[in-house]
Amino acid sequence: MDLIYYPAYILVKFVISNLGY
Repeated sequence: MDLIYYPAYILVKFVISNLGY
């Protein structure tokens, strides 16, 4: 697993939470 994908996944989850999905 690349170390870049882990924080990117957290960022995506945060953005999705912000959008209200």
